[in-house]
Amino acid sequence: MLRERIRCFKAATQQLFGVNVPLLYPDIEQHIKIIAEDGLKVIFASAGNPATRTGWLKERGITVVRVVANLKFALKGAQ
Repeated sequence: MLRERIRCFKAATQQLFGVNVPLLYPDIEQHIKIIAEDGLKVIFASAGNPATRTGWLKERGITVVRVVANLKFALKGAQ
C-alpha cells in the first residue's frame, strides 16, 4: 500500500513530498526499503529510536525530519 500511495502522489505533483513513518512499525525495514527505492527525499520519522535508521537513510540522500512530543525526545533525536 505504501508504494501505491507514493506512486499516486508522484503522479499528482511535481513538488517535493515526504512520508511519515513510525519507526516502531513491525515491518519498518520493508517500509524504509520502499521509500529509498521509490526515490523519496524526505521522511518524517516518529516513534522509535532514530539512531537505528537515520544513518542508512542519510547515506541515500534522504532527509530525516524527527517528529517528537517534547524537549526530552528532541534532545535525544539531536544526538
